[in-house]
Amino acid sequence: MSSRGPGPIHDLPTGGPVREPDGAGTAGAGSDEGPPVPAAPGRRRFLWLAAATAIAGGTIAALTLTDLLEEPQPQPESSDPRPTKPWAYTINDGVSSFPVVVDGVVYLGSNNKNVYALDAATGTKKWTYTTDGVLYCSPTVVGGVVYIGGLDKNVYALDAATGTKKWAYTTEWQVHSSPTVVGGVVYIGGNDKNVYALDAATGTKKWAHTTDGFVFSFPVVVDGVVYTGGSDSVYALDAATGTEKWAYANKWSVDSSPTVVGGVVYVGSEDKNVCALDAATGTKRWAFTTGDAVRCSPTVVGGVVYFGSLDHSVYALNAATGTRKWAYTTNSVVYFLLLVGGVVYTGGSDSVYALDAATGTKKWAYTAKGADYSSPVEVGGVVYIVVSLSTDGDSPSTKVYALDAATGTGPG
Repeated sequence: MSSRGPGPIHDLPTGGPVREPDGAGTAGAGSDEGPPVPAAPGRRRFLWLAAATAIAGGTIAALTLTDLLEEPQPQPESSDPRPTKPWAYTINDGVSSFPVVVDGVVYLGSNNKNVYALDAATGTKKWTYTTDGVLYCSPTVVGGVVYIGGLDKNVYALDAATGTKKWAYTTEWQVHSSPTVVGGVVYIGGNDKNVYALDAATGTKKWAHTTDGFVFSFPVVVDGVVYTGGSDSVYALDAATGTEKWAYANKWSVDSSPTVVGGVVYVGSEDKNVCALDAATGTKRWAFTTGDAVRCSPTVVGGVVYFGSLDHSVYALNAATGTRKWAYTTNSVVYFLLLVGGVVYTGGSDSVYALDAATGTKKWAYTAKGADYSSPVEVGGVVYIVVSLSTDGDSPSTKVYALDAATGTGPG
């Protein structure tokens, strides 16, 4: 986490966009200078690694995850799965995993070692499953199964309806990477330097590929190839065998997850750069240098690459050339963003922002005091975002906010 206060970078005015025509801006060749390769990660490091998916619903709600374990307040019965009023659910520890919502159920892991399943409409606990370690990564839910990794070295598969363990696979060290499930195979990285492919039904190892360092990035699978970041490289692996097709040496850690569009891999790293690599060969097409590390996974829509940096800014680049179209400077580091309906949503330590995707102009900002924000999620006209707070002493606290996507109006 950067401790720097807000301020302009690259001569951008704080709190406002700078728009440049295509062909303007600077697409650098990358910087050889950058922060040292990070040591073993702490809790906050993985707030930005988690990937959240949509909460089904259309009304404003707030999910609170704070110090003491309590059941939510009773809610009236309703056949409508959407929340009828705000509700809160309290967990007795911090939460670094962010929610995944599937078929009206909220799934998330916790620092208290539990996986939770909550009714998305009422906040009622459906089940919990206790593991043997802290759960930093976010779950993936596919085919009625919840997949999640933990600091106890295990990758778990749980029945999504009951929480019953279907299987667990033990790696050689902690797991921070979130799983990706494609074609009946679970792909996940480990702190033991391996990328694993596990049978989704049985947990049997199909293959493991050893990299040169920790694998914090969650894998992306496109056209039979697994793309992931590592401690010093971007890797492309054959999805069926794990055979390395290519590796792009990056010098600094690549902790953001790659995005693959149109035969190009877009990825950020600790060296302050976002790179575009040829998906077939790993050859660098261009690199754009920001003012700090890039841990935000890029989003590519309509020939434009959107991402955030620890330099406090959100960027929009021409996907073909890497030239800057616009940048908007927020008041905090930017770990995440979401692009929906021509609007870029992002969060920082002071506000949630909605920016016009074409110009970078701020549409609205919602202020909620917090230390860390999760990746925003939009569904049905509602933007969901998680805020990690600190109370007196070391007691953690976390809230999930639901905001009106058009206006930024949130719970009172």
